[in-house]
Amino acid sequence: MDWRAEFPGLARTTYLNSCAHGLLSRRVRRAVDAHLDRWQDDPDWGAWGDAVEAARAQFARLIHASPKDVAVVANASQGIAAVMGALVPRPGRDVLVTWENDFPTSQALAERQRARGFRHRRIAGEGLVLRADSWARRLGDDAALAIVPAVASFSGYRLDLKAFVAAAHARGTPVLVDAFQAAGTYDINVQALDVDFLVSGVYKWLLAPAGLAFLYVHPDHAARMQPVASGWLALEEPYAFDPLGPLAADARRFQSGGASVVGCVAAAESLALVQEVGVGAIERRNRALVERAMAHARERKWEVLTPEAPEERASIVTFRVPDPAAAMATLARERVVVNPRLGGLRVSPHFYNDEGDVDRLFEALGEGASPQ
Repeated sequence: MDWRAEFPGLARTTYLNSCAHGLLSRRVRRAVDAHLDRWQDDPDWGAWGDAVEAARAQFARLIHASPKDVAVVANASQGIAAVMGALVPRPGRDVLVTWENDFPTSQALAERQRARGFRHRRIAGEGLVLRADSWARRLGDDAALAIVPAVASFSGYRLDLKAFVAAAHARGTPVLVDAFQAAGTYDINVQALDVDFLVSGVYKWLLAPAGLAFLYVHPDHAARMQPVASGWLALEEPYAFDPLGPLAADARRFQSGGASVVGCVAAAESLALVQEVGVGAIERRNRALVERAMAHARERKWEVLTPEAPEERASIVTFRVPDPAAAMATLARERVVVNPRLGGLRVSPHFYNDEGDVDRLFEALGEGASPQ
């Protein structure tokens, strides 16, 4: 299958920035257009609800979960905040633990929880990486929740989630995984990992619009936690319209109000596309393109900030260039899209890219032979 043909934007742009925002596919565009036509002529609340459930089911399938264990939320921040808000600081369990090199989301949210009596412990890593063993030594026995990314946003470093979860559980600490930079690029099995919570938006590697995210909640936690920002769609029987009714016994209790129906229509289609391609095939394809970019950068003696070990990287490579601002200006003129990060360039190919895209990036940046 020529997946490249499914993404018409590639005919005009060399797009290597999927970790910031994925491209729009033809089939997602068709699904959204069809939804807008129905909305224009005959708004159908039942069909809208079906779209939400279809998106929920597709995400659950992606992470090997049951749909009942997935809440539909507006964004990753809302999902993380919902979990934090359902926790209560207790003597000896009043610390929220984050990684200081993680994207600001979880750290900013943890800081806000100080007003509720929590403390916030930001753990330093070893440069741009974080090893589970050293992290565990600094985790402490007083953590109410530990938040780790599956993949570091800026460097592309891939964490060993199984080791982190095991280390935290050995200390009685639940773990929330931010999978925004990982979901759709390699297989994530929440059951095999024994993850407590997992959150991901959909507008990066999952190729849907912003304004929608999913929160996985382990059923053991869903049954006993009491979220404080739950809305009417978190009720066990929302269409009974009883504001005093009980919360749902599953992950739905972490929901608020109506979801983005357009986002769900798009996500149901884009998630189906990702799974049709296959996350295993996507991982192999993206890894090959990342390695090609790393080889180009090494040829030019540019510092590669992404780890060399294959098991410690995913679909992002970041490397330093002599003049990042000038490089970005050059790439803009050549219609090559990447991101400036860490004093260099962050490149994130996806399954719809090919070797020619990576080569064009480096041709635009300067002379150099293509890796063999």
